[in-house]
Amino acid sequence: MQLDLILPGLFDRLGEWAQSYALLPEFPQLQSLLARARVDRAAPRGLEASIWRHFDPLWSAPEPLPAAPLIGASATANVLHATPVHLEVGMRDLILSRPEPLDADERRELAETIDEQLHTTGQRFIVDTFGNGYLALDEALEIVTTPPSLVAGEGIRDHLPKGTDAATLHRLMTELQMVLHAAPFNRRREQRGLKTVNALWLWGGGNADRPLQAAHDLLLTDNPFATACAAATGQQHAALPARFETGHVDGAERVLVVDDRLLAAVENDDIHGWQLALAAFERDWLAPMRDAIRSGRLERVTIDPCHGRVFAVSRADRWKIWRRPRPLVELS
Repeated sequence: MQLDLILPGLFDRLGEWAQSYALLPEFPQLQSLLARARVDRAAPRGLEASIWRHFDPLWSAPEPLPAAPLIGASATANVLHATPVHLEVGMRDLILSRPEPLDADERRELAETIDEQLHTTGQRFIVDTFGNGYLALDEALEIVTTPPSLVAGEGIRDHLPKGTDAATLHRLMTELQMVLHAAPFNRRREQRGLKTVNALWLWGGGNADRPLQAAHDLLLTDNPFATACAAATGQQHAALPARFETGHVDGAERVLVVDDRLLAAVENDDIHGWQLALAAFERDWLAPMRDAIRSGRLERVTIDPCHGRVFAVSRADRWKIWRRPRPLVELS
């Protein structure tokens, strides 16, 4: 069995943290595994692209990621991803972060709120059962956009849509911010101590001229974008278990795992939270995965930190004891 693990947030802030802290935490099992790995330096950057390449083998960066296949639409570039996000005023810019997931009622109210704003424009907003949003336009736009994972935790100014029709999207995003600010479901979220959904981040929109394909037998994740990709292909998918056990993947020859639990700490520049989350990953996932490699239950594991490189370890690689572990900051 082969296990392909997408682990965003592993390297993202290590360079910054290395300049701010005298010592960075060590993770011996992870560093040992990565030291013995073979490295593919041709992988795309960003969580969304790392996920998409497993469902569209003909896609290559910097081609924008289509949205239409995820809602069963015909081949068109007139559908954009419209990801619900939270924007917070920073020192010099608005900072983007991911809000906690919307429940079913909030998804319905979000769709109704946006559709009421758009009903005279010929545009349409759709939110799926996983919480992903999509904006169907009346015509294609000449734009260049940035997926939200490459913006999260940073200011949005340098990442706003660019291109001939960028001003159209800028106006629309601003209008929707004002509408969402007053939405009743956001007031209820505030009362519950949750981040509001006060903006839609518009991105992607490439031509969907080919069907998506499931490259794996099973997807394990809580990530809504990955789940939508699996659902669009009919791929079997399940929630991310707290701990890796081979019993969760019995009968599967190839398994895709998307674990985005490091991202919250990365977005909030929280090195302590990141350390706790990565220590839990090393204990609950990496240790049993290494045991499965030694026993032969796992033939190959790849780790994609969404940073442009993929680390691949097979059973044979475990004998490369001459490769000494290196600090994660060096790998970043």
